[in-house]
Amino acid sequence: MNDDQNKNLWSDATKVAFFGVALLSVGVIVSWVGGMNFNSQIQKIVGMNVLSYSQEAIDPILGKWKIFETVCSLGCIAGYLLFMLGLGKFGKILNEADGKSVEIIRIAVIVAMILNALMLVVNSLYQSPFVGKVASGIFMIVYFLMLKGYWSLKISKTFPDTARSGVFILAVAMMIAFVGALIGVTGIPVIHFGVVYYFRGALYIIAFVMMVAGWWKIKTAEVDVSKLQVEPEESRYFSDEELKSLEQLVVNSKEGGFSLEQIQALTNLSAAQINEILKRRGLMS
Repeated sequence: MNDDQNKNLWSDATKVAFFGVALLSVGVIVSWVGGMNFNSQIQKIVGMNVLSYSQEAIDPILGKWKIFETVCSLGCIAGYLLFMLGLGKFGKILNEADGKSVEIIRIAVIVAMILNALMLVVNSLYQSPFVGKVASGIFMIVYFLMLKGYWSLKISKTFPDTARSGVFILAVAMMIAFVGALIGVTGIPVIHFGVVYYFRGALYIIAFVMMVAGWWKIKTAEVDVSKLQVEPEESRYFSDEELKSLEQLVVNSKEGGFSLEQIQALTNLSAAQINEILKRRGLMS
């Protein structure tokens, strides 16, 4: 497999997930920015007439907000759907261990997509602070599962080094989003009119911008796809520097009279990998 084929296979496997994350992030960010704008308008009305403001004065704003929120929610659901499909494709080019980590993230995405759909229906009927708290609690679980999946890829011995920087960004993003969801669960009374609302929105905006950045790094990483299916117990994904050092160690050991078993114990490589190196160096026919 040449470099262009490697790049295309990795890019094809990650681009659907990336575009899903991009659409989802736009939906979340626009929703929070719009929410801050609508809330500032309501706050001006209530702030000027705390004791005598009329509900009719803010009803038009709330009506516009519901329409705006519905459009953003539909965008998020579509983003989650693409994200889910992309993760399914991405997991298939990885080994079993890394594929399981991606599957954890995929399960979290499915839960988030279903939750967004349910919230869209519920909010169209009535809005309750309790429903918001429950949703935030479930999102805490979603972000924790995503963090677990991303962190497993971060510490994996087989996931490509060139893509790990993106995974680290995603893990940090999930930590930030988790804090945002935690604030929603605590039931702080100034949910719509206080500084806490804007702080929580800022956390989500930062988290989802980081999600786009993290998946962009993964999508554009230069990866040797032929090494991705190797299982952890057989090998690991080596950097170019590590490969050069190991190859030289294998050659020196062979020339020094070491047996295949001794070289395996010394380098922790499989017999097939050692034989491939020796053939490449002309030390084995």
